Amino acid sequence: MCIWNMAADTFGFDDQYITDIVYANGTINRFLQAKNSMGIAACKGMGKTFLLKAKRLSMMNDSSYMFLPQNQLVDTPGPVILNNSQLKFLSSYSNWVSIWTFCISAYILSQSEFSHLLLEDSDVERLDKSIRDILSSHNEGVYHVLNRLLSKKTTKDLRIAIEAATLLFPILQRVNRQVILFVDKLEEPFNRGYYKIDGSSHSAEGKYNSSIWAYAQLAFAEAVYILYSGRHHIKIFYSIRQEALYGAESISVEYSKFGHEMITSIQYSYSDLYKMFMQYVEAEKDENLYDASAKQNDPCIALCGIDKIQHRSGDFEDLWAYMYRHSFARPRDIMEMSSALYSNILLEENTIRDKEQRIRVCRHWINQISTRICKEYIHILEPFMCFEDNLEFIQKIEQFLALLPTNVFTMNTMTAYCHKANKATVSVACSTCESPHFFSTLYNIGLLGSIYASSSEKGYKNKIKHIGDSVFSTTNQSLPSGKLFYAHPGLSNLIQEMRERTMQKYFPSNLIINGAETFVKEDQIVRAQHLADALLGNTNDKRVFLTSTERDLKNIRIHIKTLLERQGYEVMMFEEADFPAMPTEKTGIAATHDHCIDVVLSCKHLVYIYAGSFGGSYSGSDYKRYVDEQSIIKIKPSVSFVEYLVAKKYFKDVKVYVANSVDVARGEYIANGSPENYKSKAVNSPLVLTQLGYFNGLGNGTWYNTYSNINDLDKYLLAAFPQECNS
Repeated sequence: MCIWNMAADTFGFDDQYITDIVYANGTINRFLQAKNSMGIAACKGMGKTFLLKAKRLSMMNDSSYMFLPQNQLVDTPGPVILNNSQLKFLSSYSNWVSIWTFCISAYILSQSEFSHLLLEDSDVERLDKSIRDILSSHNEGVYHVLNRLLSKKTTKDLRIAIEAATLLFPILQRVNRQVILFVDKLEEPFNRGYYKIDGSSHSAEGKYNSSIWAYAQLAFAEAVYILYSGRHHIKIFYSIRQEALYGAESISVEYSKFGHEMITSIQYSYSDLYKMFMQYVEAEKDENLYDASAKQNDPCIALCGIDKIQHRSGDFEDLWAYMYRHSFARPRDIMEMSSALYSNILLEENTIRDKEQRIRVCRHWINQISTRICKEYIHILEPFMCFEDNLEFIQKIEQFLALLPTNVFTMNTMTAYCHKANKATVSVACSTCESPHFFSTLYNIGLLGSIYASSSEKGYKNKIKHIGDSVFSTTNQSLPSGKLFYAHPGLSNLIQEMRERTMQKYFPSNLIINGAETFVKEDQIVRAQHLADALLGNTNDKRVFLTSTERDLKNIRIHIKTLLERQGYEVMMFEEADFPAMPTEKTGIAATHDHCIDVVLSCKHLVYIYAGSFGGSYSGSDYKRYVDEQSIIKIKPSVSFVEYLVAKKYFKDVKVYVANSVDVARGEYIANGSPENYKSKAVNSPLVLTQLGYFNGLGNGTWYNTYSNINDLDKYLLAAFPQECNS
């Protein structure tokens, strides 16, 4: 199968078909149509090699050009090993510019077609013998020249090369033929020991840090600019990593001249990737598709026979949207997912015909690939994400992820988890904290998204950074203001993996966000906020909510509060003066009811003392949805009962204690046919008994104990809340 072939390195002169399947948005088209020297910058997986090779193949019909290298489509490197003296010498950015100027000049001038230019210049004889040897022998590429220089193991040879560059430059200007040179993978010769991004650590040389990895790439672009400015006949097309441009303005004073004009950064939109996906499916052979008749209209149906994914929540989502949001908006990610679907649906011994099974297979493999590419991405970034030179980025991030019980967060929950990770006190403000800012870090590298209120468009929109726009900093709090934050699906899977590895439960939100800058339903946001707040509350082992009631239980509730506080617990009661104040924008009874439940979310335990008073009916709005989704509830429930419903929904430790007289009255009520005019001294309304009947009917495992007096309650509570829990 050729279409899903992700190994661009294997493409050679015979693979002319790749020029037919290039998807060109405005940025790509600018590069492919460029008549001047130009580089492409992108993060890993964006198809830089593919585009360089496609450009060369598309130009090779023009015999007026001399194409280099001659024996392969692009010049590619081998590993480079630097000794200490070379490391120190090449920690200078300006030295790199001169070295690349020499390497490019020497490679072109060593071609037999230009040997006469060297013979005509008498100054060449004054060059060091090592330089003359390079010029007079066969060189396979720019990297070959660089390796010959570095193989000498001394900085003397590098200095000689820099001096020679000043002589070779005017000779190169006399080249009178159009020369086209393609250079790929400028980041690859240098292992992680050479990574350092400007501003990422305190080990700086002068004003800026030394970064062999970044300097080598940026300096190559500047050398190309210098050579092209001197001789337009020489055109060089190259690729560098987007991360190398981070802080480029501070590294090179010339960057404003060549950066924006001669380097184009690649990004693909949601629409771009869909059109690319469709174009690839249309180009595929019919026998390699599940339903070739659909290739013109629905590429997902054509590829695997389904167009929608069904989630465990029962919601449906377009398969393409599901693939996109599990990717990092890179062509390679979509290719890998498509290849996996092809391999695991069509290449099975018997093609999977059951639709439900295909949905499971699609969901499984897309998540597998999303998890893996997320891990790879974090590994790629580790060298850039040092904190005072001692933060092991991968290890620290994995440890942090294990603390997170879910994939959605509010500003409040993020602050709490970050404080926990850094063992900081809650009084420390994020703006003054000198520890790693984990959530800001994840946001800055495109692994955490934000949902915010759009005042201009009157709705809630979603924003997640493209990984090509990453900012490499762990020390600054840089989160935008937002209603809610969410983990990228790949990161969500990693959180689950870390939780399982540490024997902890994981509670993902069903929040579905398709593509960047799309509108998000407010109901989804509210539910996700409740989940985030509740799971943080579930970490408050010593916090107990005592359900709201009428005054008939005031003395019992005060007694319970005193008892639990002696056991070492913090007890939240609506009647008490120390009950948390409502936000200033909340007013009225409805807001008071919702505020009670807000506080329920912040507690791990809920104690429900169920006696004979129905209490006030719930009049709030924020939690009405939890009542509506319980079809068994036919009445407007009390505030206490909604507190109970929400507590059960969000995995609280719920204890229900029912007055024995009320339980007996319910038996009589049922025996008499549950009349609406039922009267009993034990209850103030038949609604008390109707509501009590819902406990077991809800089917969520509620059991209750009955009590006759305060001594019974004491026994239950002392058993449920032992003092040793506080040790």
